[in-house]
Amino acid sequence: MKIICLEENYLDSELGRACMPVALEQAPFLGDWGKTVADGHNPDRLPSAEVNSRLSMFAWGWHHEAGIHLLRLMLSGAFDKYPNLQVISGHWGEMLPFWLQRLDDRLPLAATGLSRTLTRTFKEHVYVTPSGMLTLPHFKFIYELMGAERILFSVDYPYQTLDGVKTFIDSLPVNKAEKEAIAFRNAERLLGITA
Repeated sequence: MKIICLEENYLDSELGRACMPVALEQAPFLGDWGKTVADGHNPDRLPSAEVNSRLSMFAWGWHHEAGIHLLRLMLSGAFDKYPNLQVISGHWGEMLPFWLQRLDDRLPLAATGLSRTLTRTFKEHVYVTPSGMLTLPHFKFIYELMGAERILFSVDYPYQTLDGVKTFIDSLPVNKAEKEAIAFRNAERLLGITA
């Protein structure tokens, strides 16, 4: 698979028009999350440099920023302009799915000017991966929200161990066809992979 650096006008490019999915990935948060979290509470008890680093990256910051980026993309009208655009969002959707109802309630169509709710846009244009967060409560929420056909299995290797991956798939409370869809068939369909 060819790795492509996305340019500013990616969606208007030949590749963008070919409907290749876009995978949103985290980038380092440039601020001081520890200071932001502790401000006004106890300035004498700021997190250590290690805690601040972890908080700003893989513990919270990356996921927060990726979720905000996807929300901005949704609010920009990109999915109305590019109705075939599909996005892959890791870590169970980077927090966003858990706030969709609140967003719909507080950002109605009259305010956003979009053609559909943020929840509907998410369900129609986003594929979600666990990215190594092998947790049944998260799975159940996403499954109920989106169904098996919008879940792509992934791990967060080398950042997380592969221990328990097969057990997680095997233990999902869905039928064999849905397990296969999550494990590999959805990715085959979305990415055009043939055996």
